[in-house]
Amino acid sequence: MPALALRLGTRINYESQGYTWGAGFTRGPLTLGYAFEQATNDLGDWHRFALELALGRAGY
Repeated sequence: MPALALRLGTRINYESQGYTWGAGFTRGPLTLGYAFEQATNDLGDWHRFALELALGRAGY
């Protein structure tokens, strides 16, 4: 069964980082994820992508 997850967050007491948000989509053993992190310094914002493949059976 396909699943969609949405995420929101922030870091407290970190001057160089702001809010974060992301999403993930799972279908069978495959998960595709994306995350965005706002930076308040000169390094700029971060975009992260993830591709996960579950191998084997869960619970071991």
